Order: sequence, then C-alpha cells, then structure tokens
Amino acid sequence: MDFKVISEAGKLYKNIALRCADVGAEHLPQNRDGKTIPLKDTFRIDTVLFMMFLSSTDGSLSRSEVELLDAVTGHNTDPKVLATLIKEHKLNSVKSGVRTPKSLKAAVSYGKEKQDMSLAEDMVGFYRLFGQLLIDSYNGAERAEEAGLELYLSNLEKYMKK
Repeated sequence: MDFKVISEAGKLYKNIALRCADVGAEHLPQNRDGKTIPLKDTFRIDTVLFMMFLSSTDGSLSRSEVELLDAVTGHNTDPKVLATLIKEHKLNSVKSGVRTPKSLKAAVSYGKEKQDMSLAEDMVGFYRLFGQLLIDSYNGAERAEEAGLELYLSNLEKYMKK
C-alpha cells in the first residue's frame, strides 16, 4: 500500500470537506423532515456508501478496506455496522452503483450557478483515487470491484455532463 497516495487521498478528502462550507443552503439536500443537511456531512455519508458499494461487490468487507477508510477520512468505522448496512440497503447490487451521490448533485448545482465545477470535479477525482486504493488494499482484487468502480465513475461523469 502506497502511504503517499493514502495521504494524498486524505488531503483531498479534507479539502473537499472544507470547501463544502461554501455551498449555500439552496443547493443542499434535505432530510425527510425538510431540514437541510450540511454538505460536509452528506459527503462523509456518500463516501461511506461508495466504499460499501465498491467493497461489497464481492459480498464482503475486508479489515484492510475499513482501515483504509479510517486512514483517509479520519473517521472511526465499525466493520460490523457497515456489513449490516450493506445487507439492509442492498449496496452490493448494480443498482447501488448507478445512484448519484447527493453531495455530488449539490456540488454540480452549486458549480453551475458559480460557473466553477472544481468542487464537483474534485469529488469525482476523490472517488477515483479512493476507489483504486480500496481495490489495491485487498490482495487479489476482484474483477467485480474494478467493474464496480468503472460503473460508478461512469455514472458520475455522465451526471456532471447533464
């Protein structure tokens, strides 16, 4: 595992999280009660959902994948909780890979208004880098994980071009 790349991904994650504060409430997703969710929190959730989708394409999470998530994001993650969420939300399905993260939707909306898509582009770049790190973190990377990453990134790029 290349610690320089892990550090780069961590810096990119933290930079995106800081820049999320610049996005106005009119672009933010809402919860079921109609309250806006801070974009930083939405991005954090989307990152975990991405990791769960990609890592569970083979039906399991490895300890190294969860440790990588913690190293990049600085969050403490419980693998058993993630495994339960995968099963409950069926995140190991192709359908999970075609969902556009709410944080990216907000970043694209904001970017179009400001005519600056750099936040959205950085999010896609983060998913590309983090996805490759996840695949590399598990010896004998499954073709399903590589295909899942390509599907996910393709969906994000299509969304940004709309």
